[in-house]
Amino acid sequence: MFLYSNGQTTDLGEGEGLGINDRGQIVGTDIASCTDYLHCTSYYFIYSNGQRQVLGNLPEIAIITGINNAGQLSGSYYPPGSASHAFLFANGQLEDLGSLGGPEVEGEGINDAGEVVGASGIFAFVYVNGQMLNLNNLIDPALLSTGDILNVATGINDRGQIVVNANNNHAYLLTPVATPVPEPCTLALCGLALLGLGLRVRMRQN
Repeated sequence: MFLYSNGQTTDLGEGEGLGINDRGQIVGTDIASCTDYLHCTSYYFIYSNGQRQVLGNLPEIAIITGINNAGQLSGSYYPPGSASHAFLFANGQLEDLGSLGGPEVEGEGINDAGEVVGASGIFAFVYVNGQMLNLNNLIDPALLSTGDILNVATGINDRGQIVVNANNNHAYLLTPVATPVPEPCTLALCGLALLGLGLRVRMRQN
């Protein structure tokens, strides 16, 4: 595992790097011990300022997909005998994000507000203020053709913009829209505008 910065490569020791934030903190995983070639236990860590901090309370079978500047993590884990669950890991605690009804839920990107995006079954979601929201319900249905579904969101930035893929093999950019409301607009209240790459491509083809 290594860090490449300012033209220099730094060896970070054994392990697999999984993500990096703007502060240069790296989340990774490494093998703790093995009873034989096929049976090993692993652990997760954050590498910061030349030191590894082991992360407790994370399931052994987990996939970490993002780290924000607060050191919060997003990803998926697999409870025994169960399909994947999405999680937010913050302050040493694992929070299961729930489901939109599908058996498999996968966490993907995370921003500095701790908002997580991913997929629940066949639907893309955003997790905001303790609620999992179906992104298909936050846009004008007229912006998608009949039968098209936003099915997996892969990234969210600090402006609340979300990159999402649909079942029509197009990628889209969802941008929060300010609407006249009596209190400051939030992602959950304002809805989203579909401004994505897929629509631009179709327009050019026409």
